Amino acid sequence: MKVLERDVETIIEGTLANLGWNDDVSSTNRTVYKQQAKTINQNKKLKNKAPDYVLYEQGTDTPLVVIEVKRPGKNLNQALKQGENYAEKIGSQIVIATDGVFYKTRFMDNKKPLFINGEEVEELLSPAKAKQFILNKSNKVTTISEKTITSRSELIEIFEESNNLLRNEGIEAGLPRFSEFVNVLFLKLISELADFNEYPHSEIPLEYRWNYFKDYNGKILLDYVNNTVMEYYKKKYGEDSLFESLTISNPRTLKNIINKLDSLVLIDINADIKGDAFEHFLKSYTSGENDLGQYFTPRHIVKLMVKIMNPKIGESVFDPFCGTGGILIECFKHIKKSISSSKEFTELLHKKTIFGSEISRTARIAKMNMILMGDGHSNIKREDSLENIKKDLYDIVITNQPFAQESDFGSLYPVPSKLVNSIGIQHSVLALKDGGRGALIVQEGVLFDKKYKNTRKWLFKNVKIEYVISLQNGVFLPYTNAKTNIIIFSNKGTSTSELDNVFFINIENDGFTLDNHREKIKGRNDIDNFVELSSDLELLTEKELKGNKIIKKSFKEIKNNQYKLIGRQYQNKIDIESQYNLVSLESLCTNIIRGPFGSAVKKSLYVDEGIKVYEQSNVINNDFYSGDYYVKEEYFNEKLKRFEIKTDDILMTCAGTLGRMAIVPAGIERGIINSVLTLFRVKKEVVLPQYFLILMKSTFMQKELLNAVGTGIKNMRPISEVKELLVPLPTIPEQKDIVNQYQEKEKERDNLANKLNELNNEIDNFDVL
Repeated sequence: MKVLERDVETIIEGTLANLGWNDDVSSTNRTVYKQQAKTINQNKKLKNKAPDYVLYEQGTDTPLVVIEVKRPGKNLNQALKQGENYAEKIGSQIVIATDGVFYKTRFMDNKKPLFINGEEVEELLSPAKAKQFILNKSNKVTTISEKTITSRSELIEIFEESNNLLRNEGIEAGLPRFSEFVNVLFLKLISELADFNEYPHSEIPLEYRWNYFKDYNGKILLDYVNNTVMEYYKKKYGEDSLFESLTISNPRTLKNIINKLDSLVLIDINADIKGDAFEHFLKSYTSGENDLGQYFTPRHIVKLMVKIMNPKIGESVFDPFCGTGGILIECFKHIKKSISSSKEFTELLHKKTIFGSEISRTARIAKMNMILMGDGHSNIKREDSLENIKKDLYDIVITNQPFAQESDFGSLYPVPSKLVNSIGIQHSVLALKDGGRGALIVQEGVLFDKKYKNTRKWLFKNVKIEYVISLQNGVFLPYTNAKTNIIIFSNKGTSTSELDNVFFINIENDGFTLDNHREKIKGRNDIDNFVELSSDLELLTEKELKGNKIIKKSFKEIKNNQYKLIGRQYQNKIDIESQYNLVSLESLCTNIIRGPFGSAVKKSLYVDEGIKVYEQSNVINNDFYSGDYYVKEEYFNEKLKRFEIKTDDILMTCAGTLGRMAIVPAGIERGIINSVLTLFRVKKEVVLPQYFLILMKSTFMQKELLNAVGTGIKNMRPISEVKELLVPLPTIPEQKDIVNQYQEKEKERDNLANKLNELNNEIDNFDVL
């Protein structure tokens, strides 16, 4: 169904009413003006071209916010510029452009996006929040007090101290010990919410709140928490297994933990989402060294998935691998902000919208997380989703499925497999109602590996795949460096037509540093670009798509390529522009091979004679070094002979220092590569080894070679893909000229390096006497 601009306006008007803006035309406190400004003078300045909405400070003629609304499919950048033009004319400081799902904001003083508590604003503002930006005269607002910020940073330290106390109690490390602490933390947080009069927590009687029992001591404290407080929450939320009695046996341990937590202020009355302190703790804990085996899906990736899915009230949302509930919470918040607070909608959101499964005891934590966020916990269950197939139940499935695991229940699925990478996808699709849609984070190997071909084929037969979003390595740091993708699909029950297009989105910059700290990077990023273009992709030309790192391919072409869903495979065949002829790497080489794995070369065979096995560390800074290990001559059979190195072979590391290249010099002793090296043997009548080395070290080729599919050795592209890569091939005289130019640059660099060393020595030895 086509979404009209008026449909979006209906959503906007409902949200504005929820936030406290008044659009009653008969009210003297009216703050919302549609298609007009409030005063005659302001309308004259607009020259009969009015914004969609102008929001005013109550009781004044001062415009606070200009809102431009577009239907999905229209460029929000254009809407933002239009809004800025209106804002300049009437003196509004804030501009918001939206299509009802995605938002763009501007603070007119510096023409920069709005930020609250360090996160870019992606929603409409309440009157109080809008006024705060004006009073601060800044595009950045902090609503959380310094005390709260400090308390949250101290929370992990307190957990570490409590962890030692719980160890002395004999409570097992990992989830048991973590859960015990979380039980006490939950009591602290829900009491703070109740004390702030935050509905529905404000209904909790005083005798079940933190401040009532925190001063108790000894057995009285332990008994009261277990037999009175926990029993109350069991009855209130109907969850015996959720609010289990503490396993702490020593009252002093509980008292110590309560004392440590008591001084903290974890929830701020000014914060929009007061329950986010719990999620903050979970994220902070799981980003450090922990043994829960959980990956915390980055918030900005979750938000992207939720916005693409755009769940609405009346739709059911399912996460079959929900962990601590982060994705479901974002869905809950997304829906909640667009509905009225009527009993009908509240009941629907809390009881018939959010569904999740989690195999581990982490399901308890997901339930607690939901309760703190405003409830909706009742349909989260502890169970193995893969054992419990759900069919035709939900409108949306959105999940980050487990990586590289196996299951005993693969025979239950249409494409039998032990691999969770396969049956996790099948489970998600089967759970959808006809017409349902989904967003799945998967390991990249699923998209190209031949062992998943039938899974991909089955997927195309049951849904329409719309986007495959390739995320760069490092998105899941500090947990894993695995290469992942997001598959976006719709219309469950509908086979993909050969004429249907799939868009491949390449995210090289997600807006955060690619290290364990994952700090925000200033400026635009690839996710911003995709969000702006997402509804216009079918309208863009090939050139425009290419400029935005997007590839469009028909299902027919994908089908003819073994259903592979790796965008770079298609990109490399069409998008390289060069003055030279383009040929495949395979056509330039007589041999492209990686070293043997497993039993082919065993350490037990290493002796001080025979054939050298060249180690990864022997290819450093473009030099070639001899290895330290050998294989007995008697083991050098035809199988190992394939891996023998010869003069002018090019070697590349594919683990550790990925992508380092070296050329084998003349006179090298007989040897073979090992499993962390790739060997290229070029056809010298076609390509010079020195040119090939320069080519393989180039920025373009390094980027192509290092499109990762996992960690370690799997960070390199599969050999089958490497062979297909297209590269420029000049004539032999042209290659010689390129090599000469390169070597001259090397000499110039070396001379400058020597000169720099001399200057450094002079500075180090400088003596004024």
